[in-house]
Amino acid sequence: MRVAVMVLGDVGRSPRMQYHALSLANNGKQVDLIGYKGSDCRPEIVNHPSISIRLLDSAEEKIPNVFRKFFASRVLLRAFIQLFQLLHLLLFVVDSPDYLLVQTPPAIPALPVAFVVRIVKGTKLVFDWHNFGYTLLRQSKKHFIIWWTYKMIEFSFGRLAHANFCVTQGMRSTLKNNWNINAKVLYDKPPSFFGHTSADQRKKLLNRYKNNFSDWGIDIRELNGNGISQGKALLVSSTSWTPDEDFGILFQALKTYNERAIEEKKNSKSKSPTKIVLVVTGKGEQKEYYERLMKESKLEYVKMMTLWLKSEDYPTFLGSADLGVCLHSSSSGLDLPMKVVDMFGATLPVCAVQFECLPELVKHGENGYIFEDQKDLAEKLYYLLNDPKGSDTLDSFRGDIVSVFLRDRWESNWNTNALPVFV
Repeated sequence: MRVAVMVLGDVGRSPRMQYHALSLANNGKQVDLIGYKGSDCRPEIVNHPSISIRLLDSAEEKIPNVFRKFFASRVLLRAFIQLFQLLHLLLFVVDSPDYLLVQTPPAIPALPVAFVVRIVKGTKLVFDWHNFGYTLLRQSKKHFIIWWTYKMIEFSFGRLAHANFCVTQGMRSTLKNNWNINAKVLYDKPPSFFGHTSADQRKKLLNRYKNNFSDWGIDIRELNGNGISQGKALLVSSTSWTPDEDFGILFQALKTYNERAIEEKKNSKSKSPTKIVLVVTGKGEQKEYYERLMKESKLEYVKMMTLWLKSEDYPTFLGSADLGVCLHSSSSGLDLPMKVVDMFGATLPVCAVQFECLPELVKHGENGYIFEDQKDLAEKLYYLLNDPKGSDTLDSFRGDIVSVFLRDRWESNWNTNALPVFV
């Protein structure tokens, strides 16, 4: 059996679709993993004999400058280029797939392309709903006609699949009740290569990136001890630097944390407040803006930096941190942040901003904290990193992650809930 796995984006930054490809290949399927060039895929994907990675050139780069000035012309031309690229690849290059597994969003032109492949090749379609694309357009304040048209196309073609996956119970209910689309909930789970990071692994990893830390004025020797107990905490936040992940919340929370630390130090002769080193991973449109703010900020108890990690180092780095922060707010309220799944996979407790479906993943007071705003986040950070009971709370969170969340990994979860679709 041959399965094509398609994502209309940087395939190296699409972990769930990579995991789909790996699980399919490990279950004896021949897999074509289709996406756009960018970041490297996991070594397990690259080296698997049953997976062929089909990388496409960026459609954005092929748009003439004259069409880039206007949103409508840029988007339409990009969609046309992608349509041509995908149809050429799926109809004339790769062997005919028995199944085509498509990530949505983006739904355009991915779902119309899938429909054409179904008609021409007789391929069965499986759509994996990560969110609803029209809500992203609506959130970015695009004209009503634009996001409404996208919505109609998204769900009209969305009904044509042989099977559907989605990422939350809330999304499953919305698809069923509003669009009569039956979807199987396939929760994101960390693969087996995520796990606890030993002190030796942490030291070796930090040494590999010591020049990156040095560029931000951070000496990694400060982080090679026992973390919070020695007055230093390594925080990590993974973000795509987009409007639905407002980094300003964390930035302001850390400024509030710093102000409180200075005040507490003035009024107490006891142990100094914990100093924070925040490392932010990811790429996106607002990154340069916040990098400038980070460099301009001169905080006594907080240092901030950005870092791009190799895919094989990412799980180890998460396991090296003391606490994770997630700023994903969800345009629909119905998806879940993959970054929290990764953090839990590395047994890293999380503080995550509240939205509708988040409690399906983050259990407040059990495996992490859910916060409302920057003031609430600052209070929770100060408690966890400075209060005598904060360390016990973090240990309790880690214990719950290991005993409850990690009882089921991606592999077993996929074999139970997804494999029966591909028969």
